Amino acid sequence: MNHSIHFFGPVTFRSANSLLGIFQTILRNYQGGDDQITLYLSSEGGDLNSGFSLYNFIRSYPLPVKTINMGTIESIAVMIYLAADERYSIENSRFLFHSFHWGYSNHPVDFQRLAENSSSLSFDTTRYISIFKERTSTAKTPIDIEQCLTGSSKIISCTDAVSSAVCSKVIAPKDLCTKADNYYWVDSF
Repeated sequence: MNHSIHFFGPVTFRSANSLLGIFQTILRNYQGGDDQITLYLSSEGGDLNSGFSLYNFIRSYPLPVKTINMGTIESIAVMIYLAADERYSIENSRFLFHSFHWGYSNHPVDFQRLAENSSSLSFDTTRYISIFKERTSTAKTPIDIEQCLTGSSKIISCTDAVSSAVCSKVIAPKDLCTKADNYYWVDSF
């Protein structure tokens, strides 16, 4: 069976749980065979914890998952995209790598909390770099991901994503969608 999952929007606690629920439904109904999951993804990123959790979940998932960049993959959404072994991008899509930030929403913050958040961002930056380097180790033109996360941001085209091993192959829109047996949409808002 072919399963088609559509994830368009921010990475939030809610969208992550929605995607996890879809994956669990597919696995619960799995009856053996050559099931394949295609995750059509376009996201500006969002919550770091949700993004890393989805990366780890997809890497451990027992059925094959491929990802397709449908427009833009940014920030922590790159981790979700990189979780798949087969990664495609539609022509004219892009990727954005940039530093992480923390928002406080007008809440007072003491020194200890500020230090904790700073340490958390440093830790997340380190693990992002480690995962990125591992998943793009075959790059002909490696991206200096540490520079992107600690200095100037970087936007790359889908073509550049192939040479940097972020993406496996660029595909034309006409080759994008194949008939699926099941269609799912992630609730991302």
